[in-house]
Amino acid sequence: MAESDLTPSLSWSAYSLSKTFNAAKERMAPWWREVSMHAFRSGVSDTAKALANFSDSKKGARAGKRVGFPNFKSRNRCTPSVSFTE
Repeated sequence: MAESDLTPSLSWSAYSLSKTFNAAKERMAPWWREVSMHAFRSGVSDTAKALANFSDSKKGARAGKRVGFPNFKSRNRCTPSVSFTE
């Protein structure tokens, strides 16, 4: 298998996830202009926080019970929320 066939590595920081989403949003979410940018920002920051909690838990650097890898949550099974940062 050639190295170009592998999935590129991706940092789990909010900045990196946001940059990756911005590069793919035209192709993956053509409706993005119809939605407030805060919805995407809060989703990216929540994802980054969940991934950081998972990583810290796996390393033993997080207090409390172990945290598993974040799961996709259907909008039918959870309470929708959004945060406004500005």
